[in-house]
Amino acid sequence: MKELFAAERTLTAVDGRPEMLLYSVLVDNVEQGAEDEFCESYGVQIVRRGTAGKEITAVPNITTSTRVIDELMEQLISGLVTPSCLKNVVDDWLAVH
Repeated sequence: MKELFAAERTLTAVDGRPEMLLYSVLVDNVEQGAEDEFCESYGVQIVRRGTAGKEITAVPNITTSTRVIDELMEQLISGLVTPSCLKNVVDDWLAVH
């Protein structure tokens, strides 16, 4: 699985210290029907680095569409989604797309 960096954002923690959010697209090869046929599948990952340490959440294999994963990633970044709520946000997003 490959990880493609998408964006970095800074949040201010409750204690006033900065925390970094790192957003990445995950790319994996998955079998597609016939033997030895593969396609790329895309997922997302968010890493939060701050005073409390590091938190990582990944949701692999969301879609095979680059358009769909780009759209989702834009929403995650603009909403400053954190690792702790990533899975719920992806589930909700998929329910309406």
